[in-house]
Amino acid sequence: MASVKSCKQCGKEFEGRKNKIFCSLKCKSIANNEKDLLLRKTTRRDYAVMERNARIINSYMKSINMDRVSVLKSALIDQGFDIHGPFKLHFETENQPLYHVGDYWLKDLSKSYIITNAH
Repeated sequence: MASVKSCKQCGKEFEGRKNKIFCSLKCKSIANNEKDLLLRKTTRRDYAVMERNARIINSYMKSINMDRVSVLKSALIDQGFDIHGPFKLHFETENQPLYHVGDYWLKDLSKSYIITNAH
């Protein structure tokens, strides 16, 4: 039995199945394209943050020429590092999170990171 409802995209009233939410294929396509655009923007933003964080860590580690170092989070933030990620997350055996950034692992210690070479 068809019921009258309002299109989720354009607001036009239409009759259709109880689970139908768009009045036409055109409205459905527009809604899906907008949803996909938002997802692509979010993905690009996350990827850009990951790339920037990797560049910062890689250049920092190359400048000090060490395989393992403790660094204050504030020192990385001053260079533009985003401590809120996104990160590729892994766990050590004692459930301590390790963040994979560029060529390195970061172990989170409340005010600093221990950075080690991932290779």
